[in-house]
Amino acid sequence: SRETRGQVRAVVSVARAEVAVRGINEAIITGNLVADFDVKKTHGGRSVLDLTIALNERRKSQKTGEWVEETTYVDVTVWGKKAEYVAAHTGRGSPVIVQGKLAMHGERRNKVKIVADEVIVLSARREPSGA
Repeated sequence: SRETRGQVRAVVSVARAEVAVRGINEAIITGNLVADFDVKKTHGGRSVLDLTIALNERRKSQKTGEWVEETTYVDVTVWGKKAEYVAAHTGRGSPVIVQGKLAMHGERRNKVKIVADEVIVLSARREPSGA
């Protein structure tokens, strides 16, 4: 009925407004691990892995018209079993997809990092030759 459709539109409008007010904290990036790293344990025994991912972007320079490569570095924290998995199956240069939430960190909480909910390893760590 016309009244039901109006109520549905009102509910959808309220839901959209609520999402806009609360904000959405979601980040998805694809890049390469910058360095090898080690899993650390918290005092409570929980695994934590802090890593940096390089995001490479190619764009045309407005000044020269030539293609230039720019790199942005993003800090990521991975917790628990995911941290152990990532450390065991990746290394420097490994391509990954990270999905998570933005969080503040640093001495003055003036830096942004991603706290990973998911890490997808796109290429397994290569074994050293002769292994």
